Amino acid sequence: MIKLAIAIFRLPSSNPYKVSAIQIFNRRYLEFQHPAYLLCYFLHPYYRGLSLNGEGFRNAAITATTLWQNLGYSEQECKELLTQFQKYDQKLKPYDLSYEKNMDMPELWWDSIRSKPYHLRNLALRLFGIAVLQTGCERNFSTLKWIIGDRRTRLDVQKLEGISKIRSYYLTSIKNELSYYGKHLDEAELREVANISAGVQERTTIILEDIIDLTQPIFENLENIDNNTSEETNIDRNMDFNPIDLLRQYGMRLKLWHTSLCQIYS
Repeated sequence: MIKLAIAIFRLPSSNPYKVSAIQIFNRRYLEFQHPAYLLCYFLHPYYRGLSLNGEGFRNAAITATTLWQNLGYSEQECKELLTQFQKYDQKLKPYDLSYEKNMDMPELWWDSIRSKPYHLRNLALRLFGIAVLQTGCERNFSTLKWIIGDRRTRLDVQKLEGISKIRSYYLTSIKNELSYYGKHLDEAELREVANISAGVQERTTIILEDIIDLTQPIFENLENIDNNTSEETNIDRNMDFNPIDLLRQYGMRLKLWHTSLCQIYS
């Protein structure tokens, strides 16, 4: 989604389709937007909220505090969580450990943080421990089967898709749509209703710009990244290294693990 946002962002202002593309992107983005996604982007040890601006950082902190409060933690414990949140953002101890993209996993990295209290660590492990399910897909298949039934076996794919989209729209927007039920609206009023339902039609900038700085150099060659590269080609084959220097690089991490184990078993 960030790649698509950057591609639209780079379109010249003279392009007549840029405003329409921005509006469509914003509408679809709002359908999938969830505060926990931004928080996970920030808590991922590899990205650490890369290019997040002040507003994005603030939103992630609010989401973390709200989740921690909903889990039954007190105000003092939420303050401790925010302190750890800031230390993690500045890469201060114990959140200064390295992260190898092709070897580590977010759960393993956070599990190695054993400095009490465990507020931020436990929150991250809860978020990254959420399993991906196929319930939503199975529910969609059940809906399509219900639409087709025994008498609509000749529906083509496009028409079936359109019916499903209309049903999904009315279910998600039922509170707004019921206020117009039974009313006879002219064309101008219908256009106004459509703009209100879309919610972002009048906006000419990408919503992601509010939380992510899309002008950062890190995004310049994002479209050149080959997603089909095999994992083997990404492995560093450098053989010219000193084992002692390598051990020194990981010395801080090994020392921290050793200290944590001694505290646990002492």
